[in-house]
Amino acid sequence: GRVDLWLLDPGGLSESRTSVGGIVAGERVELAVDVAIGHVRAIATTYRQVIVAADNGLFLWDLPFPRPTVQRPRLGPPPAIRGRVLASARKFSSVAVSADQVTFAAVEHPDPLATARAQVWLWKLDTAARIGTQPLLETDGVRAIAFPPLRYFGIPQGEKPRPTLLAIAVGPGVRVVNPATGETVASQVRDDDAPIYSLAFSPGGGVLAAGNDAGEIRVWDVALEPKLGLLP
Repeated sequence: GRVDLWLLDPGGLSESRTSVGGIVAGERVELAVDVAIGHVRAIATTYRQVIVAADNGLFLWDLPFPRPTVQRPRLGPPPAIRGRVLASARKFSSVAVSADQVTFAAVEHPDPLATARAQVWLWKLDTAARIGTQPLLETDGVRAIAFPPLRYFGIPQGEKPRPTLLAIAVGPGVRVVNPATGETVASQVRDDDAPIYSLAFSPGGGVLAAGNDAGEIRVWDVALEPKLGLLP
């Protein structure tokens, strides 16, 4: 596997192009580590970091991005950005960053002979260290995770925000858990066998969409009560 980074130019400059950390808009730079990266399963980003879940480990890059400047393109390709190996010789299938960019969650499969078994771990972004000694969840069939945005569950402006929550796809159902306590605050289990492979919150956080193995996209209303109500 290989991970590349592109810098987009929102300014549409013609004679000179936006450059961040020596990378010119439109250029491709390789994100490299000291081991070969296996099959890449998922990527999550913050303003200054890239996290990659792969078949052989979990990897993190700190991006050397100061304030954008404008300069002319340099000759030759940009040098590769070196990253860190957070965990190796284990399969990771999904990764998601909390909206406050303080923590991230990753789905790990510790037993290569039982790939359906999965653990959901929390990590600190500033130290790139696991949080706690036990996974947030350990069960079969975890295939996707997602954090809602900062303002979610219908919080009016000015009210104290509720704890950050994490949606976890487990088989054909979804759980919403409080990462701080491990408590399941909402769940929806479907009586079919089509596993969910992707999750995404709406920008306001009140709607959760899930895509399953049957080619369906299901949408839940999670804004009003601590439950997942399937929308028509």
